[in-house]
Formats: sequence, structure tokens, C-alpha cells
Amino acid sequence: VYSISWLCAGMLPDFERIPHGRFGEQPLYSIMEQEYGIIIRESAELLSAVRAEADVAELLALKEDDPVILSKIINYTDRKESCEYRESYINTSHFSLQRSF
Repeated sequence: VYSISWLCAGMLPDFERIPHGRFGEQPLYSIMEQEYGIIIRESAELLSAVRAEADVAELLALKEDDPVILSKIINYTDRKESCEYRESYINTSHFSLQRSF
């Protein structure tokens, strides 16, 4: 999986002061809750099958144009404010995805 997140800067003042090493030790959402009181309560996701562009293929050890799943997610706080937009490219060549509702 290769993910890119865009966070709402106005909700996360001085976010860049958080040491980068901390993100290897703790999930992003735990840091957001501890540092800013932001709790993600809701998400909206759009899934589609796409062809891997060159940069994505290289990162996921695929050939260009191999199929990947593109997940686009908007996460919302407990106050129903959008706080993150994330795109994830998922290589399913060695596993399948299962979603439970």
C-alpha cells in the first residue's frame, strides 16, 4: 500500500514541530488525538480499479499499467469536520481485501 494524506493545516497548528521519528512509533491518528484532541469518527471512501502509473508501480514493485485499487477517503472528526483526505494505491497481487460493515 502506498498512501498520501492531506491534512487540514488550520486544525493542526505547528504540526511540523512533531519529531518525524514519532510517526514511526505511533499511528498518525493517535498523534492527532493526543496533540490536538482530534478524534476521527466517520469516513467516506470511494474505491476504484486503476492502472499503476510509473511512480506508483515503482513504489509497489509492479509494472507500469498493472492494476491497483485506488482508495480515496475523507475522514471526519467527532464534530463532523473534514480533517484528512487520503489516497491509497493498493497492490492486491498477493492478497485480497475484505470489508466488513
